Amino acid sequence: MSGADGYAQWQEILACRYFGEAQAGRPVLLFASDEELAELGGSGSLTDAVARHLRLADEARLFWPVEAAVARWRRGSRTEPPPCLPLLAVTVLAATRMHRDERSAPHAYYIRLAEALKPLAPPDDLARLRDRLSQAFDVVAALWRVLHDWLDGMQGQRGISTIRTGGHFHRIGYPLSQALVRAEDRYRLTEFFATLGIDRGGAPNLESILYHLRIWASRPRGLSPRLVAALQNDADSLLLGGVLSSLAEHWDGVVRERAGLRRARLRACVNTDSWTMWWEVERVAGIDEDVVQLPGGGELKLSVRGDGDLYDLDGDLPTFSEALRNGLHARGTQLALHVPAADVVAMRKDPTIGAWAAHAGVVAFEDQVLLVAAAAEAEVSRILEASAAAGWKPARASLLSGWVTFLNVRITNPAAVEGALPGLREGVASALRQDTGILPVLCHGLPVGRGLGRRHYLAGGEPDMLLPAGEQTRMVRAVLDGVEQEFRAAVFPVPLRVLGPLPAGRHDLTADRTDLSFTVVQTLGAEAVPVDPAGPAVQGAWVGTGNPGGQPVLIRRGLQEAYALLHDGTVALVEEPAAPAWLKALIGIGATYRFEYVPPPGTAWIAERSQLGWRVRPVHPTLPAMHQLTAAAQEVWGRLLGPATRIASDQERWRLYTQAAENLLGR
Repeated sequence: MSGADGYAQWQEILACRYFGEAQAGRPVLLFASDEELAELGGSGSLTDAVARHLRLADEARLFWPVEAAVARWRRGSRTEPPPCLPLLAVTVLAATRMHRDERSAPHAYYIRLAEALKPLAPPDDLARLRDRLSQAFDVVAALWRVLHDWLDGMQGQRGISTIRTGGHFHRIGYPLSQALVRAEDRYRLTEFFATLGIDRGGAPNLESILYHLRIWASRPRGLSPRLVAALQNDADSLLLGGVLSSLAEHWDGVVRERAGLRRARLRACVNTDSWTMWWEVERVAGIDEDVVQLPGGGELKLSVRGDGDLYDLDGDLPTFSEALRNGLHARGTQLALHVPAADVVAMRKDPTIGAWAAHAGVVAFEDQVLLVAAAAEAEVSRILEASAAAGWKPARASLLSGWVTFLNVRITNPAAVEGALPGLREGVASALRQDTGILPVLCHGLPVGRGLGRRHYLAGGEPDMLLPAGEQTRMVRAVLDGVEQEFRAAVFPVPLRVLGPLPAGRHDLTADRTDLSFTVVQTLGAEAVPVDPAGPAVQGAWVGTGNPGGQPVLIRRGLQEAYALLHDGTVALVEEPAAPAWLKALIGIGATYRFEYVPPPGTAWIAERSQLGWRVRPVHPTLPAMHQLTAAAQEVWGRLLGPATRIASDQERWRLYTQAAENLLGR
């Protein structure tokens, strides 16, 4: 095949891959690494086709064949990309091959470009070719502008240009800008854009995107080493910021993986009262159900009922020990479930789930539970001794075989944790890194109606404002009820109550483009009753009969039926209550997704029937003591003994209950 034929073939391949009709309305990057080109046919064949097409020995007309083809293209309809794509792809390939210590030296780029075009040339010939390429590169820069103008002229029908240049990289900035963000990075960045709230508040300016991305990327996020290094390089950051701004501005608001699937996180959850553990997946907007295939076989069905925030899980749930220690990635037709591998799982109280739930890392000054692999117990204990408030302790009982549960963990010396991270294994360090987020948040305070309404606090218990802190010192402008102030972003929160007094009612607060408005509630509507010295010995506490030691559980509304299952076989119907009258007036919500239920003494399980069938979850680790069943209990247990009943956890103890029930039912 002649040089012209090979070049034309690559022009067609690259036009289809990077600038086809499928790219309409999407930012496009001509990222051409060895790995990317190998998927298209091999970088060697591309560089060979371009080298044979150019006049590499002609100092005056090195790029003339491409210039002539583009000139003819200008006289035509220009419905297809300009015929310079193979050459431009090779200039990007050279940029991806630059070593980290070469990125501030433009001459280093030209030697990589010369090596790409003539990989077997001796050093002296490469040096001469490098000089010719440098002298003639104005032509290539002009061709990049031609491609940019064509994309603009097509009005997004074949993609939106991300071609940028700037600084002392004026000419080679074009290919360098396309080499900073890999295809996989683009999907990882959708998670960053969601965290930054771009779908709600629009794209911030270039400086703000870079600042927040540096904070976000300080934890392992799966970004390529090239992109992470570019964040720390001033020249690269200038180019990267322009590309990121274009990607952010045209993001469609969907968090995706490389295959185009929506990303969902399978989160381990713990109830330390009932000492139980289960999985939850928060709902992904627009997807009501999917079936994911688990590694090694098995499938898990996810479905959501009504306007619920969580999926119901049915099928083969992964084992906790294996999924947490080794990580898990499962794909369906629309969703991809992910569990990161770690030796430490940091858990915080989650208002949506109503229990301790896995999070990316620890947060200073917040109560947490740590699930720690036994091999890392001593390591974590040393860190907590230096950084946590008194009261933390490893639980005596094992929640999960091979793991230790640390309770009452509250980091009060985050600097001690940060100082210890370099000496820790990555599986430990990743969980102990501060998960401060990248946007301001409210923390602490005395919230009311948590899980029922957003940001309502009792008077005198107003929240603190935590500002995301990076390596660079940064002042953040905040406006509270029309009064503007500046605060230094740091790991220590700003106590809003000292800015008061804050009267009851709504308070408008914005900081760093984020709406943090909250409401102060004076009381819940009932007057305090003074203590009567002549009255009972115990006042102000519930002292009636019933279940004084019972712990409330949260049950979803809208179930077809639900029962409390007692250890003696008794069943108690769970009746769904109406929403409290004060709820609508206090936080503007007439009904909540869950309601609180105090089970009767002796309750071991809660059985819930939805459209997916029965689901049984443990309440207390009581063993069965079943001697006889009432007619009502026989009817309920008879329906629960079917193979379709799903067990949230503690399957072995449930087997003891089913065996006892079967014996009494004569099965």
